[in-house]
Amino acid sequence: MPYHFVRATSTVFIVLLAAACATQLSPRQELTWDAFKSCESEGPSARLERVGVDGAWGLRGREGEVFKVSRCMSAYWNKATLEGRLPAGAPSLAVTPAPSRPHAFVVPEPPIWSTGDSWDFVSTSTAGGRRTFTWRVDREETVEGVTYYVLKSGTVESFYRKSDLAYSHENRRSSLATRNTPPRLYYVWPLSVGAGWEQTYRHERLEDKQAYDTGYAAAVEAEEVVTVPAGAFQTLKIVYRDRAKKTVLWEQWYSPKVRHWVRLRDQREEGVRTQDLVKFTLDGKVAQASQSHVRAASVTDSSTSSSSR
Repeated sequence: MPYHFVRATSTVFIVLLAAACATQLSPRQELTWDAFKSCESEGPSARLERVGVDGAWGLRGREGEVFKVSRCMSAYWNKATLEGRLPAGAPSLAVTPAPSRPHAFVVPEPPIWSTGDSWDFVSTSTAGGRRTFTWRVDREETVEGVTYYVLKSGTVESFYRKSDLAYSHENRRSSLATRNTPPRLYYVWPLSVGAGWEQTYRHERLEDKQAYDTGYAAAVEAEEVVTVPAGAFQTLKIVYRDRAKKTVLWEQWYSPKVRHWVRLRDQREEGVRTQDLVKFTLDGKVAQASQSHVRAASVTDSSTSSSSR
């Protein structure tokens, strides 16, 4: 949705950050014109004076009426975004490699997963929720020339690009449910403290008929030993933030021994939730903590402000 700067005078201008107008209307300009036509009755004095190629607009008119029209147009854009009618922007990716440090904990390349590898988790929340679930490598599958690991949990299949574990799409009951274009990066390799990346991509929710551009900024912030029900592991802590607000979206702790993250924590509507690894199977070998360890860890987790994604 366009952003705007407001300057109050006898007549009000809402000037949005926009590129110069093109000779022909871009798809986003057309959407803005549609929005104005839909909303102009909210303020009869409001006039659409400028439309940038990215769809951003400038209005002139009486103060109250200009704000009413602009608010209505913003709502129109929001609705168009959720319905997938907003033309996709250009995806972007900027990577900052980790600085070279002596004795640094470095994971040089993505793990190799095998059919049958699995990870069992316990999810707890500050709202009192608790559940367990398992992700299992069901197979490898090539789609349009790209090879993916397919992880299965119940009726959900998640497709991770084999070359870097980027998250591409999800099937539910054998039907495409969500898709990221390009696939969303959870890691950049080699992985080490100081590495960072920012990505924008198109996210589609096919079941809800929604599509919108989104993004985040990620950074490997620390080397930490994390204790979860499955045991204690040396990990790299990765923090994912809102690119504009810099607020934390979620955190995860990756362990090369486990070939996966062992803890993930994020904020949801019902509170902070945490997913912790309980046991895992790699190359046909099961690793599991003692039951007393699992019970003790579960009690600790349910009393802390932690969460799951």
